[in-house]
Amino acid sequence: MLAFAAMRVCRNSWGWLLLLPALPVFADQLRVLITPNNAALKENVEGYIGALNDLPRAELQRLARTAVAQARQAAEALGYYQAQIDTDVSDTALTVRIEPGVPVTLRTVTVRIEGPAAEQPEFSLPDLRELRRGARLHHGHYEQVKRHIESQAARYGYFSGRFDRQRVLVGAGQR
Repeated sequence: MLAFAAMRVCRNSWGWLLLLPALPVFADQLRVLITPNNAALKENVEGYIGALNDLPRAELQRLARTAVAQARQAAEALGYYQAQIDTDVSDTALTVRIEPGVPVTLRTVTVRIEGPAAEQPEFSLPDLRELRRGARLHHGHYEQVKRHIESQAARYGYFSGRFDRQRVLVGAGQR
């Protein structure tokens, strides 16, 4: 909004350009370093932790304690249950370093529609390519399949439909 207003003003009056450098610019104080580089994981961690703008060092140190847990949740959501995570706080930034480790892969996937909907040809299973054997566990794909089934149930009038069982089991050897 500010950039649009400044652009509009700039076209009408060049005098306003002198004020633009005086506007406060906050640099994000969160640095996420992932080895090896993983853009999806970096974006997810940044989303879980959120922007850290103009915080004093003491506040960054307090946030560092919760950042590890948030980064772990973000990594697990993408199937990285063995991630090594540490943080470092400087006067100007919180740095989160992550070595994701080997991702959990799917071994067995069963999606089944039971009851009257199973007999209705229009009621179809969602695309399960992302949940095939050997695919990396991605909780977003799992949730997307559930939403598809719930959406179809509502569309075809199965308002009392429910999931009898829904679970993701990650073996202790994979954690």
